[in-house]
Amino acid sequence: KWKGKLHTIAMPTMMVGALVLSLGVWMVVPFESIAHVIIWVGCVPFLLSALFLVIWGFRKLIQDRIAAQGIKKPHLGHKLLALIHDPLKFGQLWQMVYMNFVVTFVGLFMAAKLEEIMRWWPARDESIILTAHWHILSTIIATIILLHFADRSGLKGIVRQVFGWLVIIGSNIAFAAVVIFSLKRVFVSEYAQQPFVDTVQIPIEIGIVALWAALGALLVWRWIDLLFKKEGRWKKEKAEELDSQEVSE
Repeated sequence: KWKGKLHTIAMPTMMVGALVLSLGVWMVVPFESIAHVIIWVGCVPFLLSALFLVIWGFRKLIQDRIAAQGIKKPHLGHKLLALIHDPLKFGQLWQMVYMNFVVTFVGLFMAAKLEEIMRWWPARDESIILTAHWHILSTIIATIILLHFADRSGLKGIVRQVFGWLVIIGSNIAFAAVVIFSLKRVFVSEYAQQPFVDTVQIPIEIGIVALWAALGALLVWRWIDLLFKKEGRWKKEKAEELDSQEVSE
């Protein structure tokens, strides 16, 4: 339900950024050096539009929670607790912020150091960082969708808290560790890498297990609701979908 001045500014800003980014991406093969400059230029308005959404969303989460608590003069502690009170709503916005540290800034660094560093690495290490980069991007988008779906599915109470924080903390740990692993050639030599690789694999596995455990639990809950409950949540969602179709028609 984003609206207001920031929404009005962000929409055209995002479209301009998307056009410039697309132009830069299509120019990478024939004009590699200038293409990355165009991509950087396109990133600025695109990231600004996302920043506007996060600012509005964080502010709304704080205001709604403070109003629900009836606090007249909230201090910083009240606001921080209000911000993270609901991990499903907070997480959808936080993952957009975190994405910059594990995807955007890493990608800009790779592009800036492409000829100076990356092209001198063994092909296997270059393949690792490219694979990690796009897998983190796709998976962090998937976590945003997963948090949104869980919110719409009606998770409540302690289950909502546990699920939300498992997804956020688990994915954040895994993504950070994967970035460090993929960039290891910057600060670890090929001949001294094994102890480092063995160590960084631990948080990667822990984070992924936490994320998959949360996803698995959500799927089991939905399957039970669908297969074994005549008046389950699936029936309400189906009625809402039919009502929505009638309104659109």
